[in-house]
Amino acid sequence: QITGQSTIFLGNAISHPGDRRSLLKKVDVPTLVVHGTNDPILPYPHGVALAETIPGATLHTLEGVGHDFDERHFDDVTQRLLALQNTVG
Repeated sequence: QITGQSTIFLGNAISHPGDRRSLLKKVDVPTLVVHGTNDPILPYPHGVALAETIPGATLHTLEGVGHDFDERHFDDVTQRLLALQNTVG
């Protein structure tokens, strides 16, 4: 369920399409991009490009996974997020 600020962000992103790479290049926090190789909505090259555009981002590829990942990936992704969190002062 999407609520609050996420709804506003998502609505703005959808209603104002465009190239955001210049903004992504300004991201200055540790970033984990999680992307499935079989995503029919945003094909895998989009995830690769996202990770390459955000300075210092790490790409975690989920082989054979579509746009949504299921419970079998929860522990792995959670551990990666916790590890990333531990890199922040």
